[in-house]
Amino acid sequence: MLEGLKLAWEQGFQQVEVETFNAP
Repeated sequence: MLEGLKLAWEQGFQQVEVETFNAP
């Protein structure tokens, strides 16, 4: 479960990072 959570977090973090930098 911990490995799956880390994997999902890494993938989700990329989207959040892009959205944050693209935010005005």
